[in-house]
Amino acid sequence: MTREELLAVIRASPDDPGPRLAFAEWLIANGDPRGEWIALHGGGDTDERELTRRALWQAHRVAWRTEDVGAAEIGTGSTLTYADGVLSEVRLEAAELIRLAPMLAHHPIRKLTVFALKGGLDAIAKLPLLETVRDLELGHGLETVSEDALVAVLTCPALANLRHLRFTPHQDVQMVWRALERVPRIATLESFEVSRVRVPVERARWLGGAMPALRALTCDRAMLNDSLLALGEVATFTLDKLSLSDQDGHAGRNPLLGDQALAAALQSPMVRDLTSLSLFACSSSEKTASALPALACAATLESLDLGSNSNPGIVESLADCTFPKLTSLSIRGNLLRDSHLEALARFPTVESFDASKNIITRDGVELALKHLPSLRHLRLANTLLGDQGARALGWSDRASALRSVSLSHSELGGESIEALVEGGRLDQLRGLDLSENELSRPTIKLVADGPFDRMERLNVAGTIRGDDTASLFAHAWLPVADSLQTGNLYERKLALSGAASPHVVKKTRAKPVTEVEARDLDAGGSYEVGETVRHPEHGVGKITKVLPLRLEVKFPKVGTRWVGRTPAEAVPFETTSRYTAKQIILHPTFGAGQVMKVAGDRIEIEFGVVGTKTLVHGAKPKS
Repeated sequence: MTREELLAVIRASPDDPGPRLAFAEWLIANGDPRGEWIALHGGGDTDERELTRRALWQAHRVAWRTEDVGAAEIGTGSTLTYADGVLSEVRLEAAELIRLAPMLAHHPIRKLTVFALKGGLDAIAKLPLLETVRDLELGHGLETVSEDALVAVLTCPALANLRHLRFTPHQDVQMVWRALERVPRIATLESFEVSRVRVPVERARWLGGAMPALRALTCDRAMLNDSLLALGEVATFTLDKLSLSDQDGHAGRNPLLGDQALAAALQSPMVRDLTSLSLFACSSSEKTASALPALACAATLESLDLGSNSNPGIVESLADCTFPKLTSLSIRGNLLRDSHLEALARFPTVESFDASKNIITRDGVELALKHLPSLRHLRLANTLLGDQGARALGWSDRASALRSVSLSHSELGGESIEALVEGGRLDQLRGLDLSENELSRPTIKLVADGPFDRMERLNVAGTIRGDDTASLFAHAWLPVADSLQTGNLYERKLALSGAASPHVVKKTRAKPVTEVEARDLDAGGSYEVGETVRHPEHGVGKITKVLPLRLEVKFPKVGTRWVGRTPAEAVPFETTSRYTAKQIILHPTFGAGQVMKVAGDRIEIEFGVVGTKTLVHGAKPKS
């Protein structure tokens, strides 16, 4: 068989892995490395298989994309996505789709997103590539399309296998509802999404009966209060996934959804079997919070998004919830503090957690790592993480299980990056976002030389002035092309064996100091710079500075701390005694200090740790 004939067999049975593996064997027999790449998508995935697969893609992606669509790069906003070794998803402008259609027709395209429509649907309805499309999204430009043209696409014979339909224009295109009434095959749709296309009450009632096979419903800035109530009353379907968002309302522009309607929807029969629930930016409040612990789908829920509700109460209600299968949780943008993360103890199965846009510091990081033993993906963007939080993360024993971390806009500095790199525990990461933190070129160079051998997507946009990071990553990294072409995205360069580039300057972590080697800190002891000591709270650290009244000690987990000293000549402080300048005293609360200034019955004392204090001396004894 020829290459084209084998691809035709894959197109005819896109769900069957057999034809793909037969194609892989044919390519291997003909000396084409793409065969090994396709074969590596089958069977159990291991680190070695993943890295070898990525190395092959790095080495050949330009040639393979050119072979598939005639060009290695496509327009801004466009993407080509491969799944199981074959081209299966495309996102293209209408004109570009029509231009590339003859080449795309050879591939099993499962998901198709078309934008910048500009009236191009008439030609798209005639494209043979639609025969394998299961998921169709029509984006901006839909407002330029006639109702008849939309109906022609949705009823064309080639789309007989359509199961997922999405409308995502930039305007409220009510024509969509009239067109759908003329499309009988919507009765077999399994998922439906509308963005910015308002759902009036009468359309919600129609929707509830017109799509009986529906399992997933997404309404972004589309569903209205009364419409949601009506849908919950008449829906003939039972959903696996419900996603509602009201971002315009959250921003103060004409709210669409209210607390009462949301609470009622959560009690309706259509959500009794949910595995995924998203109430993003829905302004949910007390009634919704009260409904969460009573969800009928509590036993099946796997994903929960309560993000951007600006309401700590909605998260506080989680303390009364039991979701034994929950693996993904987002509570971003809810004015939360560290203490709110104590509720995470109820969800030890969570693998993906997002607490971005909250007042989260080091304590919050430690709580998340403590309560989520299965954590793999952590997002803490737009928080108050800072150096201490980064140290808590970088030196945590649980960090080695993480696969992606987002710390964008989190007040990171040089010490933060040093902890993340030299902690050595984040070497399994595939994704790391450090964007929009003010860092220096040497600090970014530390990242480029760090132990991130498996990194697939590193974001350092907005970290240094001018965003000129390319030269820092040239030796061991490759730029990642994203659909918006923003730049400053990198992936680790891999050899064809799957190993990281041998040219990288690896940063190794210093050998940890053992408890036996460390000396207990003694306020009256004598110390030298570089000496290893043990603190009762902060653990083992190394002395970096020795002063008469204090020691500067660098601890791996909490960073640099001052520790007070008590010189042998220090005299106990009493308010009834008088003191002279330069005299060393020992205060019961503030520790050792030196008298810096005497003014009558007042003395100014500089203490080793707490700073300068003004105290009374020479007072008359109490009778």
